[in-house]
Formats: sequence, structure tokens, C-alpha cells
Amino acid sequence: MNNRTGWSMALMLVVALAWPAGQALAHDRHHPPAAGRMAQALNLSDEQREQMKQIHRATRDAMMRLRDAMEDNREAFRKLDPASAGYMKRARRLAAERGKLVEKMTVLRARERAKIAAVLTPEQRERMRELRKRHRHYRRAGQPHGMGNPGAPDAPDE
Repeated sequence: MNNRTGWSMALMLVVALAWPAGQALAHDRHHPPAAGRMAQALNLSDEQREQMKQIHRATRDAMMRLRDAMEDNREAFRKLDPASAGYMKRARRLAAERGKLVEKMTVLRARERAKIAAVLTPEQRERMRELRKRHRHYRRAGQPHGMGNPGAPDAPDE
């Protein structure tokens, strides 16, 4: 391989590796993070925004640990050989472990939701229910959506 081809391939590799990071930065500039859109759509006060951040921070680390454990569990299951002796026993053990992880995640999310609900006014809680309903509709349909974005179409009544 000549020097020119080597440099061309190196340049293509750099561009290929840098592209996703550039896209992510561009996306964040044009689409504020979901929490920011939700805060804006709910018209949260500065005090409410700060309380929400604290609630989120308190939950984030535990949720990330659980997600990592779920990924480890999935990877362990993928690595099992169905033809090996003891396969079903190991599969059942991993299934039980996964069930416990799902339970922990569900309880953690429920705790976070209860804390968030305590920060919101009744009107804001109702608005959040509407936004979540619309969000679910668009996720099911595979369409772009927005949390309170003025240009986002409203979901049809379900």
C-alpha cells in the first residue's frame, strides 16, 4: 500500500470515528435534553427545577448500576451454550437474577416518580400525564415527537 492510500484510509477512519460525536453535539444544540423540554412544558419554577435535578441525581447512579448489571446478565445469557450440560440450570439462575434486577429498577423508578409528583402542582401532574400519553403514542407509531414542542402535532385521542 502506498503512502497516499494509507493517509486516505487514516483520514476516513478519523472521520468515521468523529461523525457520531459531532452528530450528538449537533442534536443537543437543536433539541434540548428531554428533562429540559419537560421542565419547559410544565412551566416549572426555578425551585422546582432544582428539586427535580436533585431527585434525578439521587436516582441516576443507582439506575446506572442496575443497567450495567442488566447488561452483564444479558451478556452472560448470550454466552450460554444451549447444548452444554447444565444449560437450563444456568439459564434459570440468570432468569431469576434478571427478575430481581427488574424488580429493583421498577421500585427505584416508582420512588423517583413519587418524589417528582410531590414537587409538582396538581395541574403540572395532569399536564405530565398528558405529555407522557402523547409520548407513548408517538413511540408506538415510530414518529418524531416532542414534549410540549409547539411544532409537534398532538396525539389523537386513544
